[in-house]
Amino acid sequence: MLLQRTVVAVLFFLLSTFNALNATTTEDDGKKVRYEDVKQAFDLIFSEPQLAIKSLNRLEERSKRQNDSLYGIVLNNKGVYYGVQNNSDSALHYFEKAVNAFTNYDVRKAKTLNNMAVVFKNAARYEKSLEALRMADQIAQKTQNFDLFGLIYGEYASVYKAMENYELATDYLLKSIDYWERGPERNAIKIAVEKQKLGSLYSKLAKYDFAERLFDEAKNVLKDSPNQDAYYLTLAAQAMMYLDQARYDTAEVFLKEAEAGLVQYNNPIWNNYLWEMMGRYYEGAGVPTSAERYYLKAISEGLEHQIPRLINTMALTLHYAWSQKDVVLIDSLLEYAIDDEVFRDILRLSSMENQSTFYQSMSRIMELKEDYEQAYRYALKIIVLSDSIALHFNRVQIEELHQRYELKVNQHRESVMQQDAREKRQSTLMITGIAVLVLIGLYFSWLFYSYRKNNNIEALEQIRAEYHAVQKDFDKEKAMGVLKEKIIKEKELELIEQTSERIRLQEEVVLIEELIKNEKSPILDKGLKRIRKKDSQNWNSTIDKFKALNPILLVNLSQPEYNLTRSEIEFCILASMQLSNKEIGKALGISSSSVATKKYRLVKKLNLSSDLDFDGWLGRQHI
Repeated sequence: MLLQRTVVAVLFFLLSTFNALNATTTEDDGKKVRYEDVKQAFDLIFSEPQLAIKSLNRLEERSKRQNDSLYGIVLNNKGVYYGVQNNSDSALHYFEKAVNAFTNYDVRKAKTLNNMAVVFKNAARYEKSLEALRMADQIAQKTQNFDLFGLIYGEYASVYKAMENYELATDYLLKSIDYWERGPERNAIKIAVEKQKLGSLYSKLAKYDFAERLFDEAKNVLKDSPNQDAYYLTLAAQAMMYLDQARYDTAEVFLKEAEAGLVQYNNPIWNNYLWEMMGRYYEGAGVPTSAERYYLKAISEGLEHQIPRLINTMALTLHYAWSQKDVVLIDSLLEYAIDDEVFRDILRLSSMENQSTFYQSMSRIMELKEDYEQAYRYALKIIVLSDSIALHFNRVQIEELHQRYELKVNQHRESVMQQDAREKRQSTLMITGIAVLVLIGLYFSWLFYSYRKNNNIEALEQIRAEYHAVQKDFDKEKAMGVLKEKIIKEKELELIEQTSERIRLQEEVVLIEELIKNEKSPILDKGLKRIRKKDSQNWNSTIDKFKALNPILLVNLSQPEYNLTRSEIEFCILASMQLSNKEIGKALGISSSSVATKKYRLVKKLNLSSDLDFDGWLGRQHI
């Protein structure tokens, strides 16, 4: 009887527990997903990724039943999670689902497309990245959302930097900063992030003073912000700049703080970047054991996650092994560099600059191993890549160098073919000699080997000399471009000074006219005529200088199809100098409201829709 009661009690307890759990699950499943829940799961991605994905999986099932944007946000956040884990296929899958879910939410759809572009860029699929950004840009154009423009143009800059098109990268970064500053709520953190990117770009171009100032401005904003990852990445970028200048003591301070911060995120791309820099630091500081340890950690991370920067890491490690004459390390690295299929796939996707650095290291290694034929082949690849890289800087001025390079390559090809023909003839003689007498054959074999070795060394030195000559010509052309740009900037400053002088004279005219109204005076009348004469002379001189500096703009504005009057052309000139309405009004002697009216009439006369279209139209007249 006692046993029967015990069994009944236990069954009753289990049934009660099951009903309670079932009721809790039903209540949780029926609970509406809130934005705060999604935001909390997103924040976990960077601190506790395993908890984040579990939470996001639950939210995906629950939000799918809601007819709002939260389902798309959850899908986008799952894409971010897989992007951080460097799983590009899964990231792109969820981003595409999110784009489809944001049918009626244009801004969120554009931001998701921007996230897709980031994943494509990290996988070195640059055309796909640009395609996603163009789709996002179309949405931004439709919504005229300045913050969206800032986000998209910032990523455009990152893609073009990865493609080594530094001119477009700089242009888009400056646009991004401008749009973030013009947004409804000036986003200081976003501006700081873009300044950090611009600093990295200027560091790449060896403009270190300006880069350092940008890094410092970014750090001041990011240090106490929620975006601590951006702060640590800024420290790492600044450390890279100091390493490029061989300022190892300064680099150490920034590297140690960056390492302590970035390691906690466990991001493979950041780890590879950080450990590569640590290897460079210890190599420069003369601590070879630590340098080798960090270089190998970076290579391991790059291979495991197939990170494009691995090629640059391998090049630096090969150079380090070459400088140490460490044969064991060299042979270990060559197993990956030559035989590993994953490494070869990454090499094909890496940037031209990283490929060139890798081939330079391989050429040195092959010379060390006395494999001059392989060293010669890598040297040829360097020349081909060097020309392609140069084209990204200045296509017009490099065209002549490119043609000269093709001529030299043809000459080298003919030289190699002639050398191959000579080797074949010598091989025939050697075989005949062996048939006659083994001793004579061995003698000719030794001669053949010595001859080929000497010829390959001479050919390699000749290629290097020609490569340096091409590089010197390129540097000269680049310096001329910088000088021309400096002259143009000086003339533009002079033009602005003259315009400012006219504004000052107009203010004097207004002041004297006020005095004349109150008191008639021949002296004031004479002073007014003198100022107006000086103002007319100053304005005519300004117009003449502007014509000399911007002949294309004046020609375009004078086209019959626009039918612009002289005063309208002068107004367009002042507008193209980026003057405010108040400054234009003072220069023309009219009020700010009259300036706005004049601009409105011009917009209507030119069949434009807005002031933004007028600024765009005016910018195109410079071409």
